Amino acid sequence: MTNALDTYNKCIAALHLTCQIANEYDVRLWHIVEEEVPASHADLDSRDYACELDSAVSKIPFDSKIILRPNSVMQKIDEEVYLVKLQSTFRFGDNVHDYFTLNGCSALFDGTLEELTATYVAPAVVLGALDHALYVSNKAELKDFELAGFYESHLRDLAEGRFAEFAALLPWLEHFWTRLSALKAEPQFAHLVKQLQVILPAIDQVHLYDFAKYKVLLKMAGDFAPLVNHLQLAKQQVAVSTP
Repeated sequence: MTNALDTYNKCIAALHLTCQIANEYDVRLWHIVEEEVPASHADLDSRDYACELDSAVSKIPFDSKIILRPNSVMQKIDEEVYLVKLQSTFRFGDNVHDYFTLNGCSALFDGTLEELTATYVAPAVVLGALDHALYVSNKAELKDFELAGFYESHLRDLAEGRFAEFAALLPWLEHFWTRLSALKAEPQFAHLVKQLQVILPAIDQVHLYDFAKYKVLLKMAGDFAPLVNHLQLAKQQVAVSTP
């Protein structure tokens, strides 16, 4: 994988996780076989589990269908934590989706690229020892996130051509999900989501703002206000200058 494609994948992964957290995706893995519950020290077989979206709200445009990767092993890495291999077929809001796919226009396929598919690894914690159900955590970044499908060469070319842009965008996207995750149970969480409702419609402008220069301001504000304010100011200036 090229450095450009790796950066592109990391951008999509961070935004995917941002949308999952903001929309309160609650992904659970249910033990579906009638045999005895696995020994606590053992890795788990994905064939013994079903993946279910237990609850979600629609605060940011995002649709995702998540399944366990077939015939995969869920590796035990801690007393009650497993690494699970998942596959997501998803679509962001129209403007965000178009921004990351250039409207999905390619000579390789007919029509537009309506959705993306990616595989990744995420931690899952044991809900209860009795039935050994698992809850997929949103407290850690999505590992080994990789877009897959017949459109891969189109996205590789896109990533190469816009490498500097996506490299500048990545730290912003990583900041969004880490702040959301840290404040998930706090009153400020709803405020952050509302700010993202302002930021994401202007996703094509975010890379223009050097994240390194905003670190102190973001830390002082505790939210995304420094970016929101500048995006809104830029929008007002455009409106005034437009005849």
